[in-house]
Amino acid sequence: MKKEQKSLSPPSLEVAPAPSGRSGKFGFWLVGLFLVFVSSWLLIRVTKTVSAKQAIEAVRANRPSIVSDIIDVELASYRKVRWRAKVPLEGTIEASDHAELAFKVSGRLASVNVRLGDHVKSGQLLGRLDALEAAAQVHAAEAHLEAARAQMALASDQDSRTRKLVGSGAMAEAEGVQATQGHALAVANANAAQAQLHLAQASLGNQALVAPFGGVVTRAPTTRGSVVSPGQTLFEIVDNTALRLRGTVNEADANLFEVGSSVTVDTPNGPATGKVRAVVAVLDRITRRVPVEVELGAHEGLRVGSFVRAFVTGGQDVDVFEVPGSALRPGSQDTVLIVKGDVLEERQVRFSIDPTSGSLWVRAGLVGDESIVLTPRAEAKNGNKVRIVEAKQAKPQDQKPAQE
Repeated sequence: MKKEQKSLSPPSLEVAPAPSGRSGKFGFWLVGLFLVFVSSWLLIRVTKTVSAKQAIEAVRANRPSIVSDIIDVELASYRKVRWRAKVPLEGTIEASDHAELAFKVSGRLASVNVRLGDHVKSGQLLGRLDALEAAAQVHAAEAHLEAARAQMALASDQDSRTRKLVGSGAMAEAEGVQATQGHALAVANANAAQAQLHLAQASLGNQALVAPFGGVVTRAPTTRGSVVSPGQTLFEIVDNTALRLRGTVNEADANLFEVGSSVTVDTPNGPATGKVRAVVAVLDRITRRVPVEVELGAHEGLRVGSFVRAFVTGGQDVDVFEVPGSALRPGSQDTVLIVKGDVLEERQVRFSIDPTSGSLWVRAGLVGDESIVLTPRAEAKNGNKVRIVEAKQAKPQDQKPAQE
């Protein structure tokens, strides 16, 4: 018997009939209604969320301050005093006279007559170049001058004889003119020879280098024989018998003193004193401070080139408020915090610092009836609500008067 073979062809797929037009419109309306429902639901939810957020912000804005929002502050006690300005001045000590010396001409260094640290007088020989060629030029110029003078003497004699003969009629007038011009030429040659001699002598003098003023040698060559160039600095002299201080002060402090005001410089060997020589009316371009120059006398505690801190004393007493240094706002250079009602207010002040106690001598920015915060917090700012508590540290009234 033959077995029936199964067909390997894929099964046929039956295609569902397309929906009728009426059922398709129904599905379209159903989807549209669903979308409208979802949109309405989302709109209601968003509206409720925004309303709730606005209500919360309104409650926060209108709620009373709680204890954790209030900052406890102590008030600084201060007073009005008469104060003699003592302005800090920082700068560098310089010599009144300072010179870097070099030869005007080139040559071989033949001798060095001073060493580093020597004290020299004005006109003292510092060093000398090999002057053999310069001396020979001087001798040659002298010989040339002698010859020119001899020629001038001959021309003068010739001119005198010729004029006598011309006057007697023995010679023509033209020969007299020629003799006179020859004499003038001989005089010019003699003058030129004299100038050449002066130039050679000056060149010989340039072979030696002398001190222009008295002072201390701060630079000098240690060897001889090297060839030097014109203008090459070999020696340096500093006159430290008279010193000056060049420094700067804060622009706000420049009006507290004037030319002639007393200056004190603290040194390890005791204070050095001086007078203000100049207060420049133009700010330094880099530091934006006022340049000041002070004349100082010689002092064993001062060295040229050292950086020092000095104090300039004002000419008269001024009214200021003595405020504790801790009242200055942290991170600020000229701001304190004032309590007005129960909130803080920033106030800019102009002051100087007492170098001894650290107190602030406030000369502008305060009236005298302000409540100044003592040791304010770094994060404190305008508008913060505060509560005043009793201060625990000493007051400026307990300190000595501020008179200098």
